[in-house]
Amino acid sequence: MSTPTHLGTALAIPEPGEDAIIRRLKRYLLLFDNIAVLHLSNFIAFLSEAGHDPQLQAELEWLLKLGLLTPVHKRFEDCLENPFQEAAARYPKALDFALEYAGFYSYLQIQAFQLTRLRQDDAVLVFSRARPSLDPIGPAKTRSAALASTLGVIFEALPQPDDRTPWEQTAEFKADPDTTRHLLALRRWSSTVAREVRSASEVTQEIEWLLGEYEAHMRLHRMKTTSTALETILTTTGEILESVAKFKFGSLAKSLFSLRHRKVHLLEAERAAPGRELIYLARARKRFGSR
Repeated sequence: MSTPTHLGTALAIPEPGEDAIIRRLKRYLLLFDNIAVLHLSNFIAFLSEAGHDPQLQAELEWLLKLGLLTPVHKRFEDCLENPFQEAAARYPKALDFALEYAGFYSYLQIQAFQLTRLRQDDAVLVFSRARPSLDPIGPAKTRSAALASTLGVIFEALPQPDDRTPWEQTAEFKADPDTTRHLLALRRWSSTVAREVRSASEVTQEIEWLLGEYEAHMRLHRMKTTSTALETILTTTGEILESVAKFKFGSLAKSLFSLRHRKVHLLEAERAAPGRELIYLARARKRFGSR
């Protein structure tokens, strides 16, 4: 059986509260390529008409423009009632109640219509009510349950970029070709682990052990190559200067190649490292801090 590797879509709904997923998207976008938001345009219009949280409104519009957020397909949304319109009519002077009503109504719509059919079989709902969760819904619910559980553990292992982290930094990190390759490896690993039906605690222990093994392996190779690089710099600097002065460009190229060899050695070590499937997690933690 082939291993699904495109697990990059999540489905979210607008929710109230400071802990709402819609307000903490950076961490989710480290794991998913895209988040489809039910009633996104209606939510933005609601914020605009209420004059509520212009910063969130601007952020959502910017992410929509970048394609990191997308609305659910219009022809299906058109079949659903706009919960924000009804919420505004029910609670015209109680914004928090209106958001609570619209958020819960949207959740019921998702459960009733299984909107992940519009995306892919292995899409999951990201939902913070009661506690942050990644819940399988849609036609492959039984098969997706183990995968959603595994993705939930991986999500908890990711760092939480703080409010001071620019969105551009997150987007730049995700756009790097090496990062894309490492994220694909992580998704392949998560699919494999999900088929083994391990408990969440077992997956957590496996992640931390593999990350520890990877870091130890790379520390050893960094120590070796640092020693070699220092020796190379000391012996080649004079050679480089002499080669430039005497127009010995063949010797110059050889000396510069020696300096580049350290980076190549580290890349080779990384490709052979235990836990290399989790390089994405290691790099995300290094870039954005620990959990």
